[in-house]
Formats: sequence, structure tokens, C-alpha cells
Amino acid sequence: MPRPARQQPLTALDYLFMIGGPLAFLLVAVLGVYWIIGPAPPDNPIQLIKDHRVAAGMSQEKVLQILGEPKSVVALPDGGERWEYHHGTADPFVEEDGDLVFSPSGVLLSATVSRSPVPMSGAER
Repeated sequence: MPRPARQQPLTALDYLFMIGGPLAFLLVAVLGVYWIIGPAPPDNPIQLIKDHRVAAGMSQEKVLQILGEPKSVVALPDGGERWEYHHGTADPFVEEDGDLVFSPSGVLLSATVSRSPVPMSGAER
């Protein structure tokens, strides 16, 4: 009966390929998925308002830092401002609007969110 051949001990290069190969594959796979999907989308300002991330008494600068630029700014008769944020929803033909009212000194007085149906044109009816 022939004697089995003796195996040579593993070298550092063997360990490098056994461990480094799968790690390199995982790194390329994760980076590939990230490249395809892209970075996470920015936070939805309407959801941040619903989650009470902004509260009465905050300054305009702090609100701007949390929510970002509003869709529009409306000057109020008392010298304050109303900031309007807008976002579509997963529900068909429904949008959400966030209204933030600031005092003349730039302090947040109220933050509200409302849902409204999107007006349909004649072709969609």
C-alpha cells in the first residue's frame, strides 16, 4: 500500500489568500451595493416635524439646521414669517404640507402638518 504524501505546512501567503480573499470579496460586494443603491436619502422635513424634532421656542437658525431650506417663506402682517415645507406621500394623490410660524423676533411659535388631496386634471379623472 503506498504511503500518503506529506502535506507541506501552510505559509503566510496561503493564510493571506484564505482570509484576505473572502474579505476582499465582501468589501467589493458592499461597495458595489452602495454604488448601485447610493447614499441614504436626506431626512423628510415633514416627518421631522411629525417626530417633534422642532419645537416652539426654537430659533430660525436651529430650525433651518434641522429641516433645511423651506419651499417658501411668507411674510405675516405682524412682522413674523411662515415657512412652508412640502412632501409627497406613499398614498396616491395625497401630499403633506408643513407650516412653521415664527414671531417677528425669529422664534418658532407653532409647527403643523396637514394632508391634502392633489387636484386631478381632466385627463386623470
